[in-house]
Amino acid sequence: MKRFLCLFASFLLFGLKASAQTEIPDTYGIPAEILYLLPDFEYGVVHFQDQSRAEGEVNIYALDHTVHFIDDDGIEKIVTPQKEITWVQIDSVLFLRHGKEFYRMYHYSDELSIAVKREVKFRKSDPAANFNETGSVKELKGSKVVNRQGVLIHLEGNYEVSEKIFVVKGKSFYPLSRKTLRKLFPFLKAEINAWFNLGNKLPKTVEETKALLSIWGYEPS
Repeated sequence: MKRFLCLFASFLLFGLKASAQTEIPDTYGIPAEILYLLPDFEYGVVHFQDQSRAEGEVNIYALDHTVHFIDDDGIEKIVTPQKEITWVQIDSVLFLRHGKEFYRMYHYSDELSIAVKREVKFRKSDPAANFNETGSVKELKGSKVVNRQGVLIHLEGNYEVSEKIFVVKGKSFYPLSRKTLRKLFPFLKAEINAWFNLGNKLPKTVEETKALLSIWGYEPS
């Protein structure tokens, strides 16, 4: 069964409804390229638990990870029911729902994938007061950046943007850390310990993660 986001009549026909909300909440000055998981609304396909799907111009709202679409009148609305969405393909980018959030997926091999979880949250106090114990705050291209436990966090104004990398095996998502890497690759514990003991830090990008997996014998396919 196919559903079309671009035609309101199709929502009624196939049981998919748009939220009555036609405006996103107050963004407090957060730019659009930060507020959504992709810079622009693009043609995409939304897949549901019942194997049906909907098509239209879609994007994912980073504040609460809800899927939004643009209707025929150019009005932004929320796809419902959100809880039944399993994954979203926007152009060539795949977002998979895990828990209540969407992860941007990167194929690596038949056995492993890499996922990135991006979040935008409001800060309540000075970033230095929050992060002094777990990371350092520095200026980078006009924005404050915190590296906290392997998570790269950009601080701008009254909000923060964090991106965390996961290695995905089967249905399990493993956040990058020394502990979880040893759990994911128990037969490589000695190699993993030696790599960290040399002073190496956790990868901060997908490409760095791919390179690390390759070092440990996992070749991309």
